[in-house]
Amino acid sequence: MESVADIIKGKYAGLTRKQKEIADYMLSHPDDMCFSTLRNLRREIRVSEMTILNFCTTLGYANFNELKYAFRAYSAAKRQAPFEDGRYAMTYTPQKGMNDDESLFRQMCQEEMDAVNAFYMGVDTGEYFRAAEMIAAADRVVICGRGAERQLSHYIAVRLNACGISCIEADTGSDESVQAALYFVGEGSLVAPVSFPDYHAMTIKMAHYARDKGARLLGITDTTRAELSAMCDMCLYCPTETRLFPVSLSAPMLCAHFLTTAVSIVKTRESGDSRALELSKVLNGG
Repeated sequence: MESVADIIKGKYAGLTRKQKEIADYMLSHPDDMCFSTLRNLRREIRVSEMTILNFCTTLGYANFNELKYAFRAYSAAKRQAPFEDGRYAMTYTPQKGMNDDESLFRQMCQEEMDAVNAFYMGVDTGEYFRAAEMIAAADRVVICGRGAERQLSHYIAVRLNACGISCIEADTGSDESVQAALYFVGEGSLVAPVSFPDYHAMTIKMAHYARDKGARLLGITDTTRAELSAMCDMCLYCPTETRLFPVSLSAPMLCAHFLTTAVSIVKTRESGDSRALELSKVLNGG
């Protein structure tokens, strides 16, 4: 399989001047590319985020995360890191960051806390109640995801079932699970695909199927640039990026907690509990 470095070198002659600057940096700093954010790379190279995203497209990658993961695979292969389930094991960090383990650890903890805080500060209460109304109005909910996404979808399913919502889980990493869930997808149902990098293809295919069958779609993903974003009636967004792993569930678990809390309030309000109604008005700014 052609490495990301080989792809860049193969396309180098046809790149623009700015793209060559990006390519030169990436080839010179492959380890840093494994964990860089789009914002940090923009500052390092002094080009716009759009220029970097266009460069990713030129190389044949759907987004920056896909390119970054390709660099992780490339660096892991050089170190003969073990591969599991067709993906690379991310068991290292750039050497320059390993001089002080505790300092690195605290820095990464702070980055996680900053991401969670930024997510919390940006929460739109109205969006969560609109999503909750969609769930409450559905005859049944089918929530699907794979890998780490399954932990989030299972948590949501358990809490929705506790609220009296009929919720079916589908593991899009299992053909058998997907086939069993498809029976419940159709008009009147709500499908909630959970899709984080590397945006598993079967989760996206299931969303396409649900849309074709007339189901409503409530997506949970990390960015408006994700393919799921354009497909769904509505999406809830939460950051997932971390230096060492492709997905952090810190912010997504808060997202799941907020969503199911809103559902619980909506369902209790529908049952005529005046206390829930007053709380709902407060949370909605009414």
